[in-house]
Amino acid sequence: MFFVAILFCLPVAKADSIEIELSPELKFGGHHIRIQYPGEAGVFVVKGGNQVIAELQSSGLLLQTEYLYLPRSNTEYRIKITPDYPLAFKVTEVQITRTKSNSDNPTPLQCHELEKQLAEEINKGEYKKAIHTLEEKVGTAKLCDLYHLAKGDALFNLEAFPEARSAYLDAYLELGSPTQNRTAVWMDYVASYLQLKLGFSEILTGDETSTPRLIDQGWETLRNAARNIEEHRHTNLLPELHNAKATYYRIIGDLVKASEELKAAVIEMREAGRMSEAANYLNNIATLHRARGDYSAAQRIFSQSIQLARKSKNHIAEAIQHDNLASTYVELGDLEAAERYFQASIELSELQGLAHKSADARLGLAELALLDDEVEKALRYLKDIENFATNQTFRIAGRLYAFLSEVYAKKGDAELSEKYTNRALTALSMQGRKKDKLRLIFALARSCISGSNYPLAETLLAQAESLLVPDHPHQVEFYQLKNALLLSQESIYSEVYAEQIRENFSKAFKIVRRTEQTLSFYHLGPGFKNRVRGLINDYLDFLLLSRAPNAVSEAFSIMEAYQASMMRKSRLFYRQFYIQNIETQTSRTQDYARAELQLLINDSDQSRLQGLRELDQRQEVLDASQGMDDFVIEKRVLLPKFNIAELSGTLMHDEALIRYFDLAEQTVVVVITQKGQIVFPLKKATRDILERQSLSELLGLPAESVLPTVFLSDSNVSKLVIITDHLSHLIPYSALKLRMEKKFINDRFQVIRAYSAVDYLDQNQSSPSEQQNHIAVFADPIFSDATDKTTGIKVPEWGVNLPRLVFSIEEVKSLKSHYPYSPLLSFTGRAATSDILMSHDTRSARLLHIATHGFYDPDYPGIVGLFTSYAESQHYLPGFISLTQLLSQPFFSDLVVLSGCDTLRGELWLSEGHNSLSRGVLAQGAGSALATLWKVPDRASAAFMEYFYRELARTGNSPEALQVAKQNLAKSGRFRAPHYWSGFVLTVANRIFETVQF
Repeated sequence: MFFVAILFCLPVAKADSIEIELSPELKFGGHHIRIQYPGEAGVFVVKGGNQVIAELQSSGLLLQTEYLYLPRSNTEYRIKITPDYPLAFKVTEVQITRTKSNSDNPTPLQCHELEKQLAEEINKGEYKKAIHTLEEKVGTAKLCDLYHLAKGDALFNLEAFPEARSAYLDAYLELGSPTQNRTAVWMDYVASYLQLKLGFSEILTGDETSTPRLIDQGWETLRNAARNIEEHRHTNLLPELHNAKATYYRIIGDLVKASEELKAAVIEMREAGRMSEAANYLNNIATLHRARGDYSAAQRIFSQSIQLARKSKNHIAEAIQHDNLASTYVELGDLEAAERYFQASIELSELQGLAHKSADARLGLAELALLDDEVEKALRYLKDIENFATNQTFRIAGRLYAFLSEVYAKKGDAELSEKYTNRALTALSMQGRKKDKLRLIFALARSCISGSNYPLAETLLAQAESLLVPDHPHQVEFYQLKNALLLSQESIYSEVYAEQIRENFSKAFKIVRRTEQTLSFYHLGPGFKNRVRGLINDYLDFLLLSRAPNAVSEAFSIMEAYQASMMRKSRLFYRQFYIQNIETQTSRTQDYARAELQLLINDSDQSRLQGLRELDQRQEVLDASQGMDDFVIEKRVLLPKFNIAELSGTLMHDEALIRYFDLAEQTVVVVITQKGQIVFPLKKATRDILERQSLSELLGLPAESVLPTVFLSDSNVSKLVIITDHLSHLIPYSALKLRMEKKFINDRFQVIRAYSAVDYLDQNQSSPSEQQNHIAVFADPIFSDATDKTTGIKVPEWGVNLPRLVFSIEEVKSLKSHYPYSPLLSFTGRAATSDILMSHDTRSARLLHIATHGFYDPDYPGIVGLFTSYAESQHYLPGFISLTQLLSQPFFSDLVVLSGCDTLRGELWLSEGHNSLSRGVLAQGAGSALATLWKVPDRASAAFMEYFYRELARTGNSPEALQVAKQNLAKSGRFRAPHYWSGFVLTVANRIFETVQF
């Protein structure tokens, strides 16, 4: 990792202006003139009378001399200068002189034009083109004192640091005898600049070649540059000086000082209005966070950087930053977002005619394809970039050859796999930087494991171990590969191998837990944990097959730590910290929600991609708004240590705690009661049904195929608390048939769900302090042609044409009749708007009943929401409110009833189930949520709710009320089929919330 910022910048903010008089012989023109000025100058405006003759703008170091011709005039010429830093600008150092041509040397105007051309090429990122220009005009460039300096800048930005160092050194040695008549100011400025870039190049070269002596030499050169910059007040060089110093501190491991230096650079660039360069430095800060393993901060700051680069039209920087953010999303586990950002990076690079800049992004796409076992897709990406695999790009070539080796290993072509393995090993021997070495070693190790080349894989991993930073998340991948290597070989259940596998997993999981604690509570945790699910699956498969004495207890503990912490973190946030930023956070979600709605209207693949990218940009705004914080870990949310025996002791005599383990090759059910525990593996035929996720097949499952019903019956259990996993979320447990008893599970057991055993049984839970003692009802909205007047976005046609939920009024009547003495706020018809649903009165009710159409589409699983009534004036989108907006404010209810279709469906997170409306209200602080697995007819829902609220008012116990309501509906004539009643599912955060009383 290195830090690079381009010094050729965009227009700067205007400051105080200074007028300079021309000497008498120049006032009325008729001459070529030369203007020489110190580095802090910004804009020159030359006027003849009231007419602007020329406006000259500084773009950095190479433009400290301006040339122009002043035609003869009857009025005097005047020159006005707007310096970048007025306090540091010295008028006395500005020299305006008449120029003369020399037939043997280039004219000042020729030098000036070449200077501008090189600056433009470098500013656009056309570094190879700049070098070509220099070689084409080598004589002129040398006579104009441009050759070594411009070549050094181009090579530096091409990341050819040893060559750049050499060019800067040549320029520095020639500084004492410039070929042009340069001023002392110019000499001082260039000396400072060259010292800075020379020191920076030495540090980066030393890092790349693992030469500490060169790093120390570079640091000493930087210190000399700093003294010169301070002495001569070359303040516009300070940001790059901070950047160089940050790189040094990063290399020696002082990330705090590195961060401070980069922040200083960003502040100076922003104050100067140089947003393009500020974007580069922000990118470097984000890279620093990613190097430390703080992916949440990296995502936030990359998002800020991209926005600045986009606004300043710095497309090269934008392409690089898209690639960096994509790589961060890979680390976080959001592979779909990563793919979109890699693709965008390629498009931006190619738009600038810099196809070679897209090589990293194409490698990223190939790696994503390999992660999904899409071998042919990966091969297409790799073939696209083979043209970039030259000796000058061995960093790219190494990963390219490693991925090609893995592709051919998976295709069974041992000869080609070996060929590319050998090429990758050659590239590895040329690689200097530790980070690039590590990435290449991991890619090669995966290839060797795929191709059964275990000795080489073992050698590579031993080499990787010496490069790892302690406690860095990269160690997770290292230990995962070590276990994959062990599990690929025979005799893995020998005591020696088993102990190694346990130790590897233990070390990796500690890093997973530590890393997860740094992640944002509402966006990043599930993605990161999805990424590590493969690590957990491999270990749990091994653990449960090993039949070790404590295997089940250890597996249970691992899944609790994996699955429960993000829900805890989000509930803690909403319960304790939401008050600070509720209004701000609410306003930030508006644009994102509009983009979601626009995506739902799109009906083609291309418009869908555009819609998803629009969502990405809105997400950037949300993430960037969190600021450029120091390395601060959010408050840790730790789960208490426990074992199964302790859990058994906290269960009631009639309760059974059931956890599913849907692993890579098997599904195992662990059941715990007061009387003991049992491990129940599912048969392959049942597992196949779960993998197909067909609701009709799931409804037909016999209870005995997914639950140890004999054990449950013998234990005198009457209540099941089920924690589902990846494949088991959609099982309608209450409708499963008990063949021996010819009854449904619901006839025998109360059935509820929980996200975590530890959270469900935690005795330190209480209702939120903001809760009020009333009931709120939101029902029967009127669906109409709702248009957001701000953006013109309409609710989709299928939303406008939704039928009224006329029977939802019956649900309101049920509540009124069964709770006649409880305060009840009723919002129905036109009053059932988005603003009402988001209001504090609605969300602070002890019991909140929401009866409206829910939105869930398998093609857009990441967007779920509720339809509302249209209102002329409202803060939220008219007609539709998405989960994104629901997440902008907390719920304080003990029970939220989501009486709509598919309110338990959403994007599937391996770690926490469906990101549904139900999960959303629980994450926001609600104690429990009653939601639906599928579409339930309006009339059937009304009948169900009548039974449910009648029993809830009588007992105050929601699991009991749910069981009775289902039993009564199953006995009715019209709605006796399980489809009508088994889709209602109660999910409880903690068992104290099962009691709902007024």
